[in-house]
Amino acid sequence: GIRDVERSRGLGDVYKRQFLHWDGLYSTYCEFFCKIRSALGFHIPEEKIVFGSDEEQAMINAIKTAFPKAQHILCTRHLKENAQRNLSSQNVPEKSRSRVISAIFGSTGLIYSYSRVEYVERELEIKQEFAEFGGKYLEEKLLPTIREKIFLPRLENRIIPPDWKNNNCESMNHKIKLLGNWKVSKLPELIERLKEIHESQLLEIRAALHGRGNLELSQRAKHLQVFNAYWLSLD
Repeated sequence: GIRDVERSRGLGDVYKRQFLHWDGLYSTYCEFFCKIRSALGFHIPEEKIVFGSDEEQAMINAIKTAFPKAQHILCTRHLKENAQRNLSSQNVPEKSRSRVISAIFGSTGLIYSYSRVEYVERELEIKQEFAEFGGKYLEEKLLPTIREKIFLPRLENRIIPPDWKNNNCESMNHKIKLLGNWKVSKLPELIERLKEIHESQLLEIRAALHGRGNLELSQRAKHLQVFNAYWLSLD
């Protein structure tokens, strides 16, 4: 498998490490994250580090072991899809299912609460309105997860978006599969493919720094942009 792990510092700088692994064991993930911890050095406060992932428990446990004080958030897209599947398995009618999902993940839903008071009020409304649909899953699983892995981390660190998704990981996996024509590759071929993707990404980043290409710098990185005409004039 391939994991695309994002690590974000306090100012929003994102560092990505790609991880090739043959199983999903805690020990495998732990070895990987401990190497990252060692490579980063211990002068960086763990409290300023944010990890984002899906709900794979072995990975989450490994992150806690290597970075016990770091924040960990979950992908809202995965949570939403899991909630839809769970409600569907409970034979909740489609319209009612959509209302529950909208109340939690919609543009004015629970995950977009910006204060503890607002969150508690919305959470209470959801529990009262949808008690007959969500059952124990809503009360004991989904809502506590939203609170601990979405809302509270964002309350402590405002750079975390309310609807963070690990789309970068999914996009990278899709790109790798496309280049390999959706077939299993031997390790040397896979390494060459990853190298090709990496070099392509560097070119896109350099183009963005010059105000060109398909990508653009985020607001926090705009000050790094030097347009191509000005860059050439420096000669």
